Amino acid sequence: MDPCAAPPIDGTAGVSFAEAIRFLTEGACPRQLGADVGYLEATRVSVARGRVLDEAGKPLVGAKVLAPREPKLGQTTTDAEGRFSFVVLGGGSSRLRFEAQNKLLAHRSVSPRVNRFVALDDVVLVAPSAKATPLTFGATEWQVASGETSRDASEARTAVVLVPPGTRAEVVKANGDKAPLERGSLRITEYTRGSTGPAAMPGELPPASAYTYASAFTLDEVGVEPRVSFSAPVITYVDNFLHMKVGAPVPAGVLEDGDTGWKAEASGRIVAVLPGPSLDTDGDGQADDAASLAAAGITAGELASLAKGGIAPGKSYLRVPMAHFSAWDLNWAFGPPFDSVFPPNGDGKGGPGIPCFGSGGSWFECERRTLAEDLPLVGTGVVLHYHSDRMPGRKDARTVTVPVTGAVVPASAKRAEVSVTVLGVTETKTFAPLTPNLTHTFSWNGKDAYGRDWPGQTVAEVRVGLAYDGVYQNVRSFGAYGDGEAVTGDKTRQEVFLRRTYELPVGARDQTALGLGGWSLSEHHVYDPAGRVLYRGDGTTRYAADLGATLRIVAGNGRFGGAGDGGQATQAELALPDGVAVDSKGTIYVSESLGHRIRKIEGGVISAFAGTGTQGHTGDGGPATQANLDTPRAVTVLRDGRVCFAEQYADSVRCVGRDGIVRTLAGGGPKPITAAPIAATRKPCVTCGASESKMYADHKDPLVRQHYEGGGIDKSKMRATSEVQPQCATCSNRQGGRLSAYSRRKGEGLDP
Repeated sequence: MDPCAAPPIDGTAGVSFAEAIRFLTEGACPRQLGADVGYLEATRVSVARGRVLDEAGKPLVGAKVLAPREPKLGQTTTDAEGRFSFVVLGGGSSRLRFEAQNKLLAHRSVSPRVNRFVALDDVVLVAPSAKATPLTFGATEWQVASGETSRDASEARTAVVLVPPGTRAEVVKANGDKAPLERGSLRITEYTRGSTGPAAMPGELPPASAYTYASAFTLDEVGVEPRVSFSAPVITYVDNFLHMKVGAPVPAGVLEDGDTGWKAEASGRIVAVLPGPSLDTDGDGQADDAASLAAAGITAGELASLAKGGIAPGKSYLRVPMAHFSAWDLNWAFGPPFDSVFPPNGDGKGGPGIPCFGSGGSWFECERRTLAEDLPLVGTGVVLHYHSDRMPGRKDARTVTVPVTGAVVPASAKRAEVSVTVLGVTETKTFAPLTPNLTHTFSWNGKDAYGRDWPGQTVAEVRVGLAYDGVYQNVRSFGAYGDGEAVTGDKTRQEVFLRRTYELPVGARDQTALGLGGWSLSEHHVYDPAGRVLYRGDGTTRYAADLGATLRIVAGNGRFGGAGDGGQATQAELALPDGVAVDSKGTIYVSESLGHRIRKIEGGVISAFAGTGTQGHTGDGGPATQANLDTPRAVTVLRDGRVCFAEQYADSVRCVGRDGIVRTLAGGGPKPITAAPIAATRKPCVTCGASESKMYADHKDPLVRQHYEGGGIDKSKMRATSEVQPQCATCSNRQGGRLSAYSRRKGEGLDP
């Protein structure tokens, strides 16, 4: 037996998912090297599978697959067929990087459920362009560099870069270090060319962005990873090969750090070149005057350099200023045709196996079409049991029927694609032309991705998509959703799919592995941890899913406050918990809107993560635990590990990085006060008598209770200073908590 082959699965007992895939990271010859097995929790491990190819569609052998932001996952390489299996933690998101010699990098995100295989679309790695143009930074003349012309089903297009005189460059490394760059050989490599273009993208696009045009701008002297920034933007022109409207914005995004995803840049514009030469930037067909050109950052020197780059009058171009070189994407939003529909839902379940008639020790289950029989073992109280749906010849448990179309098929629907993935093996079927009420029958062979017989139940992940020609829509910035207005008469370069995804149980227990000819002892039960199914020896089956959800308190003792840090979360006080998020390691983050903090629950222990408990908007650039937050509400964990939250009364979104530093991501500071506040800052707290540097002018309890109780409030009293009282931060928070609890109890019909 090959010691590096996947070991067979013991069919006499249930096998967990973690046990079945352990050979990938452990054993005589693990395929994923350098993985920290202690980091790979058995209840969460999942496997990402896929292929890496070159532009000709041939397998890339030995391509490296890793997750740079999760070094404990180690790395793996592709096999002779270009395939890979990479173990990740399910229930979160991992960013995978694909590397191969003399190829540009590619990145993909995976977000599998726990204990699942996830199938990635093919990844194509692209070789840098063979054409290199030398540039001297800081030169006194305009310089022109052009890429290779791309030709495919779309019109031919060429990217041309104009470098203004005096432009200086510097290399910016991942750690922030900078170094000046005097010369460089520029290569412009388009990803979006030919039939492999979608698979060759350096990273998946935002959900609202249509596949359009993307290129890598790299300099031989610095490699493909570092960013090269300029003292002034260089100007890039690309043929308007999709006939976008002149004057329309060109949404631009960059993948300067592929491990974090795309980032929006300043949009460019569709321009028409007119004799002179001059430019029309607003679509009126007339040459813009000097003031309009200057406002758009277009100089006489740029106009004089157009001819050097082959940018000719009578044509239109995508014009985009670039402040740095990296992977750039220029695209628009998209939408399906107006008559488009989603595929029908197919995630229903069949009925139970109900006995319909029987004789003696055998019976039939009509709905499941199974035969069962009992043979008593004399003097033991035990019976031998047979159930036909636990035999390897029984195929219906491995068969899934997938609805493809409904009763009405839109005229714009071109075809349907159905893919079913079971244990890492994907089968895809295409249907065209389409007719009403189409179905697809899928039969699983009972094996996993490594050719091993699977002893129990698992899930079939079904994805059904209807393909349409998409419509490019006008949009102001990269990644945003369109406004519904078509920006060109051309269809989108890549078809638009409306998809429906769901899971269905598939497979059943194979009793023959017990060595009793397919029979079982009534007292001998087998639990399948992967399928979460208990197969009882008497033929009955119990499913964990039928037990329903279980409600469990993970934090809070029911009292308002902020005490309890460093202890058990269930014994801690909370101050109006509002948002909850969970990271890939299972750590829970809770925002407390009246506690003005984000707290963290790890291993059942609660601690402060961000905020001091004092309301405010301070501390940017410093430790998050020393910053003041202003009513944090929603909280989320990004795939790069940052924990972000919205501050309601600061109109801001802030994030805490892996380094524990808080930074504002969007917005900026507290709302302006439009009404004169009462002089509460010098008065003692009416509740506890404390005098602090910052006090709160709160409405009196009876007035706010009136609002909670009746749903309305006396506006004249609300504006009267006589109805406002000074409170310290602690008492103000407690008042808010009491009133919120009062409102909740009233809503539940309880005596407040």
